[in-house]
Amino acid sequence: MSSLKYLDVMWLTGRGTLRGSSGLKSFRISPSKLSNVDMAVVLSWKSLESLRLRCVDLKSTWISGLCSLSGLCTLDLEDGNLNDAMARRLVVACPHLRELQLANTRISRRGLQSLVEGLPKLESLDIWGTRVRCSDIPILENAASLRYLSCGGPRSLEWPGHELMQHLRMLKSLREVWLDGVVLSDAEQFELRQFVTVIQITCRDDD
Repeated sequence: MSSLKYLDVMWLTGRGTLRGSSGLKSFRISPSKLSNVDMAVVLSWKSLESLRLRCVDLKSTWISGLCSLSGLCTLDLEDGNLNDAMARRLVVACPHLRELQLANTRISRRGLQSLVEGLPKLESLDIWGTRVRCSDIPILENAASLRYLSCGGPRSLEWPGHELMQHLRMLKSLREVWLDGVVLSDAEQFELRQFVTVIQITCRDDD
């Protein structure tokens, strides 16, 4: 596996299945039950630039261990158990992250605050379906490099369009948004498209 650059694993069966690869740039896996042995192998891939651990039951020690991946700039932990305490560990381990996908994780306002304070180079953030609410978005005003944001959730009343529009306008570096499960009128959607590129928008009138 020494010449392998990109590795996608759809399902991992058996402890210790993974093997080393000195030049691996990207590793993606979901869903799987990683063992400590497997994660140790992942953390040994020093050349990793992109890592996806979706639907993985994370351990705090694994998050701290990411500090060994000094070149890591893209991290996807969607549909996992990342919480605010883990988010604090994450920014210490990987202050150089540029892209972070945390949809359907357990982070809340406190976790978002930790990310903004600890990731000065963050350009892309996915917080859809987390415990972050519309009223927490102003925290992102201090994310000076943020260009892409995905937010919203299954409960549309927690993401009122008028309030969200006000908050998004204050994110000066923002260029693209992906909104799902928000309440936006046609007029608000038109207004939104005047100052950001809308990749996708799914609106719901009520729960």
